[in-house]
Amino acid sequence: MNGIIALGVREELDKLSETSWKDARSGEEKTGHARARFRAAKGAIAAAYNLESEIRELSHRGIVAFKNGDIVTADECKVAMDEPWAKLAELDLPQDVFWQHDAQAGQEIVEFYGVLWLYAKLFGGNDSQMKSAGDLRTTIQSWLAGIADAVTETSKLLRKKLRSSEMSRKERIALREKFITVAEEVVEFLGQFEDCPPQLVNKTAATVAT
Repeated sequence: MNGIIALGVREELDKLSETSWKDARSGEEKTGHARARFRAAKGAIAAAYNLESEIRELSHRGIVAFKNGDIVTADECKVAMDEPWAKLAELDLPQDVFWQHDAQAGQEIVEFYGVLWLYAKLFGGNDSQMKSAGDLRTTIQSWLAGIADAVTETSKLLRKKLRSSEMSRKERIALREKFITVAEEVVEFLGQFEDCPPQLVNKTAATVAT
């Protein structure tokens, strides 16, 4: 009798374990037992690491190109980030794993746009405006972290400009003062979140606050 009951329970649980997912490699919609889904998730996790790495490389390459005045390459990198970012969102991943990669990749994208925006604030020459978290399809946590990183990257660009022999001492002082003003405003903005619980701000727990 016990054997019959156990068999019935197993069959019932197996039936409840039938699920559907998108295959990470082929993009096809799959159906089957949870075991098959978990096997497929191995490929999705590997793909997530690759896509995050691709986005990070494109972001850094684009920033370097921008610092060197290569606007064409910087724009190419900006456009190229869209594809791996979209693919990352489609992967069938455990939520905690997805949050990790989504947060890191999103932060890299925000940093890239943030550098272009802050550069315009410091040096003018274009009408660049910072995009919101919604515009960039990132969480607000990744957006905040990316903004902070953008200030650091912009300071490196500033140092390169200040070493230029073409700038007068007066121009160097004015540029430093302008950067300090901009950086202080960013710090003041970020300071609004100092009293938020870590679970709300931590970029690896993004959905807690959304």
